[in-house]
Amino acid sequence: MVALTDPAQLGAPTAPAAPVKTDKPVAAFLYSVIGGSFIVLWGALILYSGVEVTSGSLALFGGIAFSIGAIEVALGSLVIAFGVLIYLRPQRCTSLGILVIACSIASLIGLGGLLLGFLLGVIGGFRALTYAPTPVAPSTPTRPS
Repeated sequence: MVALTDPAQLGAPTAPAAPVKTDKPVAAFLYSVIGGSFIVLWGALILYSGVEVTSGSLALFGGIAFSIGAIEVALGSLVIAFGVLIYLRPQRCTSLGILVIACSIASLIGLGGLLLGFLLGVIGGFRALTYAPTPVAPSTPTRPS
């Protein structure tokens, strides 16, 4: 004789299947945010040196360094913002990955965070471009045979 242990066999209502969930592009997020942080820190250092040099006798060089530092800080901030958006909006990974790569390449105007920020940003952008969500299948109860 077969034991009736399955609630569906007893006529009890079964719970609806859980919605399919997808994972997040964590690697793309981390690479982008860390790379953007290097770009921002390097840009802040260039910005500070530009301010210091401007007060001295090399005012023209200080103004150029100040401008490059400000551009670096802005580009690094954009890389960080786009990296956070990659994590929050994984359905827009392709366009955000392209923006991260573009800002990272543009950051080469001031060495892109000693090239480390540039490399991490480009890696994060490519990870976002190649991101494919893996759906988690809903758990289904097993029925005894």
